[in-house]
Amino acid sequence: MKAVRIHANGGPEALRYEDVETPRPGPGEVLVKIEVSGVNFIDVQYRAGKYKPPQLPFVDGMEAAGIVAEIGAGVTGLAPGDRVAYTMILGTYAEYQAVPAARVVPLPAHVDFRSGAAVMLQGTTAHYLTHSTFPLSPGDTALVHAGAGGVGQLIIQVARKRGARVFATAGTDAKAELARAAGAEHVIIYTRQDFEAEIKRLTAGRGVDVVYDSVGKDTFDRSLNCLRPRGVLALFGFSSGPVAPFDPAVLGAKGSLFLTRPGLNQYIATREELVTRTTDLFAWLKSGELRLPMHTEFPLAEAAKAVLDQTNGRVDIQIFPASQLGTDADMLRQLRSGALDFFAQTGLIVATLVPAAAITGVGFAFNDYGQVWSAVDGALGRHIIDAFAKANLIAFDRMWDNGFRQTTSGTKPIRSPDDLKGFKIRVPPSPLWTSLFVALGAAPVSIPWGETYSALQTHVADGLENPLAGIYYAKMQEVQKYLSRTNHMWDGFWFLANRRSFEALPASARDVIVATVNAAALKQRADVEKLNGELQAQLSKNLEFIEVNPELFRRKLQGSDFYAEWKGRFGPEAWALLESFSGKLA
Repeated sequence: MKAVRIHANGGPEALRYEDVETPRPGPGEVLVKIEVSGVNFIDVQYRAGKYKPPQLPFVDGMEAAGIVAEIGAGVTGLAPGDRVAYTMILGTYAEYQAVPAARVVPLPAHVDFRSGAAVMLQGTTAHYLTHSTFPLSPGDTALVHAGAGGVGQLIIQVARKRGARVFATAGTDAKAELARAAGAEHVIIYTRQDFEAEIKRLTAGRGVDVVYDSVGKDTFDRSLNCLRPRGVLALFGFSSGPVAPFDPAVLGAKGSLFLTRPGLNQYIATREELVTRTTDLFAWLKSGELRLPMHTEFPLAEAAKAVLDQTNGRVDIQIFPASQLGTDADMLRQLRSGALDFFAQTGLIVATLVPAAAITGVGFAFNDYGQVWSAVDGALGRHIIDAFAKANLIAFDRMWDNGFRQTTSGTKPIRSPDDLKGFKIRVPPSPLWTSLFVALGAAPVSIPWGETYSALQTHVADGLENPLAGIYYAKMQEVQKYLSRTNHMWDGFWFLANRRSFEALPASARDVIVATVNAAALKQRADVEKLNGELQAQLSKNLEFIEVNPELFRRKLQGSDFYAEWKGRFGPEAWALLESFSGKLA
């Protein structure tokens, strides 16, 4: 069978896709044909050597879902063909794995393999933290660090379900939006705000009952300071590094605090506890009370395979889902240090490192894709690529499409800026969005994405703005009447490489990677264009599509300070390049 093994600790280059012997189930075991393996930060810790594997080489991976292929002696209650899932058993990056029958749980019919694999490790972690480590009750207050991560979003949802008030931290506006969508009452952007001071302000100086901290070194001291007397710090990870030794007397001095370092294995140590937790999780998935963080998939895997084939196996690019190797800030740091070789992310997010990358998202700069691709494939794109180079990163020539954003309304058609006057429109909590709609005369409101449907249904908001895919898959057409093709903002993904790692490759390999990834980007653009056409056909069954004249909106912005403000932020050189494609803005 095929498996991904690690022969020596290191970065992603340590992963080897190779042939190994197919295991056989022993007494009390089942052989599982793995359909989906989860990818989690703990896998990175094993690969890097921060956790010790039983031996080298070893197969990485800690959760999976699949089909029972064979049962060992003494196994009852399971049979070949059963759909199952499991977690905290090292070795899931493989086609088959022999696992103790007591550690697998049957998958209900409503849970597919992907969801089954995704919920096992992160979902049971969120469950034990909120139900056992510190059992939350209505009115309790909790701080969740890394609230936009996979575990963070699930903790927030489960905590809210138990009636707690939840505060979260995140590194960017985009990440803050994910945490809000999960249900966080308030999100603190730690790159701009002191989360300790904010928690004291939000709790009127009392502090929170519990802090769920997966970050470790960078947050530990201030997490203690965020607690009320006799509060609990649940330190369940250390993505920023291990906490330094400290005097336990500190806990007494800060208010008789409790500190625990919980681990999932001790909270699913018995079959009864494992089944109780997963039964709850599966039921919440069915009822819609729990939503798994799912990420957009691009044809990068196809590109990685093409690179492997065309370099005769010399270059094997491993693809990891978003957030599985850490936060956006973590991955940017890993990319710059060389721990990651490549990273794909939107311009609005990587703008925290390279501000010029956000300029493609200026409101009403582009009327259509023709202008977009001319700009990002031309001089504006080269300017941004040069800005990445100054940060010691290589940005590939072709951006990937993240879509134009459109405007919906449940009250009236939006045909001109006059129609937006006082219009309560749901927007992400970002200065670029908020200042755009304020300048247009609207009343932008920041509402968690998960609460937007009900907010529109109850008229807390009049409308929203989002790409067609976001509108359709969230079923916003059920609570809206009109969709105006405003194309008011566009953003795309940059494919980035660490300069030192990339230039260490043979020139022929570099040429193959550049050509293949750029070709994949062009294919993805075509795929998105096709999808948008299909989605418009579907949405038009419920929504009246309104074609608007973007020049009306642009003139409204030109009469305000909007373009002048952002010209000052991006600088005259970048702005002149933008206007060479968009026309005069400011």
